[in-house]
Amino acid sequence: MSNKDSPINNLFNKDEMNDKDTLFKQYKLFIEMADRISSRRATMNNFFLTANSLFLVAIGLLVESNLIHWTFIVLIIGIIFDLSWQRLIKKYKKLNDSKFQVINEIEKRLPAKGYTIEWALMKKNKKPKKPKKRIIKLKKFRKRNRKIIDKKYIEITFGEIWIPVTLIIVYGVFTILVLIWVGYNFDSLISNWQI
Repeated sequence: MSNKDSPINNLFNKDEMNDKDTLFKQYKLFIEMADRISSRRATMNNFFLTANSLFLVAIGLLVESNLIHWTFIVLIIGIIFDLSWQRLIKKYKKLNDSKFQVINEIEKRLPAKGYTIEWALMKKNKKPKKPKKRIIKLKKFRKRNRKIIDKKYIEITFGEIWIPVTLIIVYGVFTILVLIWVGYNFDSLISNWQI
């Protein structure tokens, strides 16, 4: 889709383009909605982290009780659960990105562009100036740690998305281990069920 066809081009009604009071009220509404989305996202992440903690405790108890078939079921549920969590994180990111595109477009018609400038500064990752006394030590530090210093701003979503991915990997490894254990102990499992 070209910029010409972008929905953002239809943001403003021709009749209301110069009504600054209404524009500012809508701007405040969009800011409030963006804040609510961020709060919902944090609540969602807390829910999924708590549920995963319960899954891990349940897996530990099931393994200790030698209930391997239930362990396998909980592991599969955990993988599906975390796949949905990962998908929700991506959807919230898209929703937030869209909200801030609209906010940035509205800011073009307001006296100050707070969010637009804040985002530009975060992307630029401006480093504060250091006092001259520390220049020699700072140069040595920069040479040793160049990779750490030169990194740009990393979006929260990038770090946030790795939590469910890591848990999916952990559940996947445990599932493989359970399947291997079942393969080695298949005869004894069958004999226990026949009793």
